[in-house]
Amino acid sequence: MTPRAHPAKLWIVGAGRTHGEAIELVPVASSVFGGSYRMKIREFSMEDYAEVYRLWHRSGLNLVPSDQPDEIEKKLARDPELFLVAEDEAGLIVGCVIGAWDGRRAWIYHICTDPDCQRLGVGAMLMEELEKRLIALGAIKINLLVRKQNIKGKQFYRKLGYDLQEEFDLMGKRFF
Repeated sequence: MTPRAHPAKLWIVGAGRTHGEAIELVPVASSVFGGSYRMKIREFSMEDYAEVYRLWHRSGLNLVPSDQPDEIEKKLARDPELFLVAEDEAGLIVGCVIGAWDGRRAWIYHICTDPDCQRLGVGAMLMEELEKRLIALGAIKINLLVRKQNIKGKQFYRKLGYDLQEEFDLMGKRFF
């Protein structure tokens, strides 16, 4: 992907829509980062998979077997409205985030922005939209994981109001 010139306003989809409705663009300001970019946020579909996978790779995300198409389809069967992508005016996906809701806790996974579009408010707007959707489902807390060496990621989340939960250690068990 080649670098692109970025217009002067940030746009996000309007509120009050139902799952699968057409997206209307509404201008808003990036209150957290002061970025400026023209985009729309919409729900991911499997037709987006190849482009999102390239974006994950280009952004340096650590990809695992659960990022393969059959695993993503499982996620979409549960809560498709929580996997969001940001598109630029040309229709290119420049950011994405995966949210999950288990009925008790909310989780955020794999937020990334195209390196050519970072610091323009894309990630902040994706997070804002996802947080709204999680709160509407009943979430009172959102958890996310950040790799220890991801200093920029930690700074990003702190600007959005997230705190390091030092009282917890992450544990896991793989079945593959």
